[in-house]
Amino acid sequence: MAKGNPWHTKNQKVGDWTAICDRSGFRGHASRMVQTWDGFFVLKEWDEARTPQDFVRAVMDQKPLPPSMVRPDVEDREFVNGTNTEADLIAKLLGRM
Repeated sequence: MAKGNPWHTKNQKVGDWTAICDRSGFRGHASRMVQTWDGFFVLKEWDEARTPQDFVRAVMDQKPLPPSMVRPDVEDREFVNGTNTEADLIAKLLGRM
């Protein structure tokens, strides 16, 4: 290899590519690289195990609301019957009717 080649590394192996670590930016042989769980190629020294917090899943809470916090079902009978338009309801809310 040429003396000024920026990809030259010591102990160059035949058939082993020189690659750059995605995490550290250091140059190294591809045989020393591993692929992380998120798809990056990093040197073995920079590889980290995936944290257990990534696998935590929420559990549904089956506790019902107390009756004091539940609102009763109320229908807007005027709107259901079709006697009022949307403009009438907005005017009623704004106090213009």
